Amino acid sequence: MGGYEARDLQHNSRHCDRCTNASLNKFSSKGVKHLWIIPLFGNTFTVFIGWEHFLKVLERLCKKFPRERYVGKYIFTEPVIVLQDLTLITKVTQKHFDNFHDHPFSKHPTDDALLCTNLQFLTGNDWKDMRSTFSPMFTTSRIKDMIPFMAVVAEEMKSVLLEMINGSSTGSIEVNVNDFTNRLANEVFADCVFGIKSNSLRNQNNEFYKMGMEMIANNYSQIFSAYILGHFPSLDKVSNIFGMILC
Repeated sequence: MGGYEARDLQHNSRHCDRCTNASLNKFSSKGVKHLWIIPLFGNTFTVFIGWEHFLKVLERLCKKFPRERYVGKYIFTEPVIVLQDLTLITKVTQKHFDNFHDHPFSKHPTDDALLCTNLQFLTGNDWKDMRSTFSPMFTTSRIKDMIPFMAVVAEEMKSVLLEMINGSSTGSIEVNVNDFTNRLANEVFADCVFGIKSNSLRNQNNEFYKMGMEMIANNYSQIFSAYILGHFPSLDKVSNIFGMILC
């Protein structure tokens, strides 16, 4: 490596350190309470290595500063405000919601045609237009119309459990509650949203259920991909790394 390249590398490294330190000092400089942080990881290190769920981190944060109207946390080097005061929450989610609708990943564009039209990744007027398209689907009357479909799935759940009990030699069964409720929710979602019978309660290997679980799986490769994309969004176009998050 030549002298110029080495100096450039050192300069870029120092610049990166300064940017990281500046990001992780935002709350301290403004007097916002937050948990102890780890450089580059912020408050997400234990989540990144799979030790705990991100909701546990959020719970610890809120319990440590219960009297604060708002507190801060760092998603890697990204500062995020967490509201605890009900008045502030009402203002942000209702009264002034037009100013708070963009999401963190919105600033990382992707060439994926499907994701580009997802509410989670839209900004500004594009977000508002798409939300206006979806809003009529979730009116009170529409939600009430879904109840009969949910009732049908509930009856199917009872039938499945009774069949399992009747087929048991002891008259009792052990059920993996997490797996069973996942399948129940999957069946309700398929019926109410797509109008299809996925048969997730009976068929242990149907494609609709497997694809749904892959979408919400929280494995290490997905967390690592999200971390890399969050810091180097340009890699999305080079290696399509963003697709790894959903695979």
